[in-house]
Amino acid sequence: MIGRQPGTAIIAFSLGQFAYSSVLATLYIFNSIRETRSKPYDITFPRGVWKEGDSTSKVYFSKKTTHLAGSIWLQTIFKHCLTEGDKFLISLLLPIADQGVYAVVVNYGSLIARLVFLPIEEALRNFFSKLLSPPVNRDNLKLSVTVISTLLRIYIYLSIFAVAFGPMVSSYVLQFLVSRTWLDTDAPVVLATYACYIPFLAINGALESFVQSVAAPADIKRQSSALLAFSLSFAAAAYVFMRPLGRGAQGLVLANMFNMAQRIGWCIMWIEEYYSRIRNTPNAAAAVREKKGDNESENSLTKIVYFDKPWGWLLLACPRSIVFGMVAGLAPTVWILGQVSTFKGLLQHVFLAVLLLLSILFAEKELILEYVQKYKAKTKAEEVAKKK
Repeated sequence: MIGRQPGTAIIAFSLGQFAYSSVLATLYIFNSIRETRSKPYDITFPRGVWKEGDSTSKVYFSKKTTHLAGSIWLQTIFKHCLTEGDKFLISLLLPIADQGVYAVVVNYGSLIARLVFLPIEEALRNFFSKLLSPPVNRDNLKLSVTVISTLLRIYIYLSIFAVAFGPMVSSYVLQFLVSRTWLDTDAPVVLATYACYIPFLAINGALESFVQSVAAPADIKRQSSALLAFSLSFAAAAYVFMRPLGRGAQGLVLANMFNMAQRIGWCIMWIEEYYSRIRNTPNAAAAVREKKGDNESENSLTKIVYFDKPWGWLLLACPRSIVFGMVAGLAPTVWILGQVSTFKGLLQHVFLAVLLLLSILFAEKELILEYVQKYKAKTKAEEVAKKK
């Protein structure tokens, strides 16, 4: 209501954000107090524990946990500043018209990342931090490889759809999201480029969730140093794309893709190093190389043999060759059809997307059947347990 008055829209938006965060924080605190009433601890006042071998003094905060929490908190602040760096660059290097185009594209283009990928990332942080907390056993290691590899493969399939069809349908979709006047600007081109940027966001989010869940404080510091170096290279790339090459807002999206590619590469190297340490640790390696159970099929995605192979977890994430063949066959047709400008053209692209989806389902039929069988077996076991 305040925003209806001239010049107050930004203040009204800020008050809305403040109200949202206040209610959310209050609900978290209320829920935490309620949940801890029946537990031997509470969050209202810290309780000390006696030092080991010393009954005269208490410890209120674990030094190791406090140090780790501080490192993660500092990295969160640091990453936030790096994330907002593109806003500083566009205000310095782009005219106001290009700034408006970039704002519109980012706000609509990032909806998928905020609504779909962000909740998955938060769930992965919780999952991996519990699953791979020391001591790590064979089953947990196998499950971690299964989850990260399967998720990456799904993201790669989504990336194929985004890169193949996103640039073609972006301008047609944009006219329904905003007014048609934006079609006369660079917004369609920038949105088409942003469609190719979304896969980078998804893959990077999954990989960084794994890293931050199992990394030690020293690894967090290494990552922060790498992020700083990547951000400097991002700023240089953004300047080159926007000024000398004259790509405007599109150049900033390309620079973001370059930055995300570096972060993805660093995470891949770190995860491989993590599994390599496990393979080279005698006790862990012995646990990993246990004989495969009878209930694990030969074509199972979770074959334990991949623990013994360098980059095995990444090989499991690669799509089947039939999918690449289908993409190679459909790509010329997609580009011949060109940009979608009518509803008929949209239906043609949808038909091709359905064909691609069917090829993916056919390529992954063994994996899908495996999970269906496991689900049926689990359901049957639960029914038997209830009868007993």
